[in-house]
Amino acid sequence: MTAFAARIRGGGSGSRPVGEALAFWLPAAMAAGYAAWFWSNPIGGGAWSPFGDSPMHGDAFSFIRFNRYRTAGYPVFLDLVAAVFGSVEAAPRVQLALMAASVWFLAWSAARAAAAPGLAPTLALVLFAVSSAARFHAYILSEALFVPLLCVMAGFLALAAARPAPRTACAAALACGLAIA
Repeated sequence: MTAFAARIRGGGSGSRPVGEALAFWLPAAMAAGYAAWFWSNPIGGGAWSPFGDSPMHGDAFSFIRFNRYRTAGYPVFLDLVAAVFGSVEAAPRVQLALMAASVWFLAWSAARAAAAPGLAPTLALVLFAVSSAARFHAYILSEALFVPLLCVMAGFLALAAARPAPRTACAAALACGLAIA
């Protein structure tokens, strides 16, 4: 057996099988492409946008200004974005990066847990298509943080189902708690 064939089958000198590498890198490239596509104009510049052509709409102001009927998690996130980047207008790009990273993590972890490398690019493609249609990341909405946190939680749950470990379950619980907040 040649060295290349051994690598494809998973043997060889400590190399990862090609399928595992593709399950890691292909969704990562898809995430980078998704973020690059929406980076310059997260809303889409006149293209169909579910909430209009401004990141601010009716609910956005209730997250920026204190509203006792809202949960505190998203306003705290917006305060952190404003502290780091100077204004809340940077939130859509931060949310875009979080969305891309969380979809990559969910796709990779589901493929790893199922031992099915082909699942990663398929799941990433489906999730990016759904995310592109809704584009929550482009607006000041709590869903823009909620959806990525659910993806992270689901990724940790998939890993915990495949190989139970307290730290993985704790990470899933933390992501769930942050999503609730």
